[in-house]
Amino acid sequence: MTYTQKTERLEEILRSLQKGSISLEESLSLYEEAQKLLEECRAFLRETEGKITYLPEDQGAGTKEAD
Repeated sequence: MTYTQKTERLEEILRSLQKGSISLEESLSLYEEAQKLLEECRAFLRETEGKITYLPEDQGAGTKEAD
């Protein structure tokens, strides 16, 4: 599953949980799925940030290092 697909799935889960028309068991299951997806998205962003931050000077013209 791509990052975009994960964020779209997170949005679907959020909408379902906000409706409040699903069972407690289903809500818990969706919450657990969302937690897993969120951690995967965060890990992807950390990894991507590291790649961008540490580009060699000749490849990263115009980029700034993160603080």
